[in-house]
Amino acid sequence: MNKKNIRKILINAIKVTEPTWTNFDEDWSNLEIVFLSRAYNRMDFDGNAFFKLLKEYHINSIRKLGVILDNVDFEKGYNRKFAGSLESKFYQDMKKCKYGKEGKSFYNLVEKFIEVLGTSFRSLWWILTTTNYLKNHYKGDFGYFLMSRYCQFKDMESISYE
Repeated sequence: MNKKNIRKILINAIKVTEPTWTNFDEDWSNLEIVFLSRAYNRMDFDGNAFFKLLKEYHINSIRKLGVILDNVDFEKGYNRKFAGSLESKFYQDMKKCKYGKEGKSFYNLVEKFIEVLGTSFRSLWWILTTTNYLKNHYKGDFGYFLMSRYCQFKDMESISYE
């Protein structure tokens, strides 16, 4: 696919979804909060409610969530046997602090989240893998990720991001 077609697709996606995302009561200047509270919304997963729990457990940043998988030998794809329940080895190791205090906090949060709202372990896995990726490759900064990808798309060296 060429850049002209990609541009048309992106512009169309923005126009079609604009009525939805402009109605969110969000502070768009803090993309990290928008990312963590909205990126994983699905019918079976309320990202905004989950973000409130992230704040409560003091792991409400990409960097804090991103460190959980630092010492885990994992595949990018979701593996239900590996991380599909609180009884899985992955979550049990979290409970035992194998993945640091952030992992222990995440386990406690998930335990509470299941009781309060129900959850999708696939969505939780996506949260952990994407935040780990952003931490390792984009300084744990979603805005920096967007700017980097935009520069790559436009064949530009860089843009000042602050």
